[in-house]
Amino acid sequence: MNRNTFRIVAAALVAAALAWGWAGCAPPDENEGGGKAEFPASPITIVCPPKPGGTSDTITRALAAAAKEQFGQNVMVVNKEGGGNVVGLRYGADARPDGYTVTYMVCEIAIIPHRPDLDAQDKIDHSRFEPLALLNRTPAVLTVSAKSGWNTFADFEKAARERKLTVGTSGPWSIWELAPRMLASELGVSFEYIAHHGASEAVAALRGDHVQAVCVAPAEVLPGLRDGSFKALTVFDPERDPALPDVPTTTELGKPNLTISAWGGLGVPKGTPEAVRAVLAGKFKKAFDTPAFQEPMAKANVSLKWLDAPAYARFLDDESARFKALAGAVK
Repeated sequence: MNRNTFRIVAAALVAAALAWGWAGCAPPDENEGGGKAEFPASPITIVCPPKPGGTSDTITRALAAAAKEQFGQNVMVVNKEGGGNVVGLRYGADARPDGYTVTYMVCEIAIIPHRPDLDAQDKIDHSRFEPLALLNRTPAVLTVSAKSGWNTFADFEKAARERKLTVGTSGPWSIWELAPRMLASELGVSFEYIAHHGASEAVAALRGDHVQAVCVAPAEVLPGLRDGSFKALTVFDPERDPALPDVPTTTELGKPNLTISAWGGLGVPKGTPEAVRAVLAGKFKKAFDTPAFQEPMAKANVSLKWLDAPAYARFLDDESARFKALAGAVK
């Protein structure tokens, strides 16, 4: 082999070795032909900002279980609680915008930007996300002790005008504190707000006669309604709640502006490609419609409501504007 031939062969061997090495280091979402693999090519994570065991955790884990078959990949839930849901929402917003990290955007994302007690870096809002879909919306229900003697909303309103009533809340700046504040503003009265660590504690306080009313989700008070300890006076929504078909709505009572709900939906970091978002939304919708998701949600008395991305985006804007108007009432 002459010198020129040797150089040609050596160069070819080096090139082949380099090509082999590059192929071995190719990104996991590329196929052997150099093109992009079909999304998703690896497991998907759903970030749940609230702690394990609550309604948000129940929803996301049921959805993840139902979505595995649709995606052909494992779908995992990771709880990132803390800071009134700021920690988890910020974690989800800061993830890579590749579609593999999806965040369950709790309703506090429309409240957090308007909280005067937070530093600017903690005031995360929905503009940091690309919305995929709303999953659930649960209206507040005004509930009192059966021993109060208040059988109608009019009874409660009359008492509230005569004296300052105590209302249990799920904590400062929670959705179930803003609900009674909205009620007070609508009626032109003042309540004494007793904060608790979550809705279940507030409901326990009502059962123990430590507060006179709560405004929480229907599922929280159903046991007390069924055993006769509680009385539901109105649902803060235009439509009656399926779990409380005999309870009038605020709209029926002539107060159409008095509507407030806890809700949650899916979002991905800003900049996630549109094609990836379309796959996520489509497959999560299929999972949403399966009995594997619908049945456990019915058992948990979760009020499901699907809104697609454009409708969900408008909903987020409206909710943020609503809570901005309410922010001045929270001291």
